[in-house]
Amino acid sequence: QLDFSGRVAFFSTSETKRTVTCDRSEFLGRNGSPATPAALRRPSLAGKAGASLDPAAAIRCEVDLAPGDRRDVVFVLGAAADAPQARDLARRFAGVAAAHHELTRVWGLWNDLLGAIRVETPDPGLNLLANGWLPYQTLACRFWGRSGFYQSGGAYGFRDQLQDSLALLLFAPQLAREHLLRCAGRQFREGDVQHW
Repeated sequence: QLDFSGRVAFFSTSETKRTVTCDRSEFLGRNGSPATPAALRRPSLAGKAGASLDPAAAIRCEVDLAPGDRRDVVFVLGAAADAPQARDLARRFAGVAAAHHELTRVWGLWNDLLGAIRVETPDPGLNLLANGWLPYQTLACRFWGRSGFYQSGGAYGFRDQLQDSLALLLFAPQLAREHLLRCAGRQFREGDVQHW
């Protein structure tokens, strides 16, 4: 909560025929549920927004397709430091070409990062885990998301994350070093530490 309290969230789409609401009650309907939201049975959303609503973000767009047609639709969800930056980011990434370009760039970054080592065993399942999934989970969940089985509160864990940082040594040693220094910076002179 404290990390994001001053930020402005945004939600956009590449489609021009669209309606929105920031009211969960409008989206779900009276006594509604996410399994059968009332908004799917309405022709449009009312555009409600404000501090007194039960907050949500819903955007509805119309897409007409002839049989056999295909069309890419982009949805952009993010946060920015202020409203002008939020508008700029929403505009910059809501186009189909821009979204494809950014997605290709992100795939390249992940492939470069996770492709630093390659494990080959007779077990295809183990290869899949070792060559992408486990390093990705360690980095995305444990370090960047600061979440995991024993760390779902978003803290920097001294013991658990420090152990997990060993997995980063082969493909992101600089991140392992940063975490080691972060942990060492919180160690007491006597050598002990607080758990988080």
